[in-house]
Amino acid sequence: FHQYLLAKNEEAPWINYATGLGIVERNAGSDWWLRRKRFQVNQDATFFVDDWMGTHEFKAGFGFEYAWHTQDSFYYQDPVFEGVFPAGYKAVDIEHSDGFPYWVWVGEEIKKRSNLIQTGFFVQDAWSPSKNFTINFGLRYDYSRHWYPPQEKKYTGEIVNSESIVTFTSHTISPRLGINFDPVGDGKTVFKTHYGRYYAPVNLLNFWWGNPAMRRSFWANLNPDWTVNYTAWHSDPSAIDVDANIIPGYADEINFGIEREIIEDLSLSVTFIAKW
Repeated sequence: FHQYLLAKNEEAPWINYATGLGIVERNAGSDWWLRRKRFQVNQDATFFVDDWMGTHEFKAGFGFEYAWHTQDSFYYQDPVFEGVFPAGYKAVDIEHSDGFPYWVWVGEEIKKRSNLIQTGFFVQDAWSPSKNFTINFGLRYDYSRHWYPPQEKKYTGEIVNSESIVTFTSHTISPRLGINFDPVGDGKTVFKTHYGRYYAPVNLLNFWWGNPAMRRSFWANLNPDWTVNYTAWHSDPSAIDVDANIIPGYADEINFGIEREIIEDLSLSVTFIAKW
């Protein structure tokens, strides 16, 4: 996956509030290169047994994923701000009223990376001790780990983090149990019940802004001669903290249902579902 968001020219964006609407002039953005690469393996196998206290359909499988995401940026600064701000910072998004300056956004150009490993294993069995009774049970284990590798600032070479920072690690176990039963034995009625635990994917956006190589930024209030009056609204990724003990959310679900064939190709069913 690659996404490139490129500015339409090499001028800094100006935003004119003379009409009160904020009209973007000269440019409409900066250059962003977002890349996500992934190595993934998935495999499963099924094995049938016909003479062990009934029939069995055993299935087992695993999945492995190693993914990494990088973000690179380049800003087009107005020449009036050359040498005004620290190395690595550029002043863009100039707010003004017909040339009378108000504010300018100042931020670091960045190059950052994050890594993710996910792996999972599952086993399950569909056991039919008789032709009208089937028990389905299974178990799944999942492991996830997200971290920031050693990084440095894009232009200054300053070390941001000399060692990897692990932001998230989780181990989850998901059980499954289900029963299908034909109480009449004519193949037209089935009673179903099922229990399972389901984990939600972890929202990795929680870790997007907390990357130590994420940009630092602030707004500079401008004097009429375009010099800096003062700065405000400083943004720093070190101010963002994610609980080290965070775990994926999950829901337990149980359901009961019955289905009956009324005529060929037409059936009626009723199901009760509870989640908590």
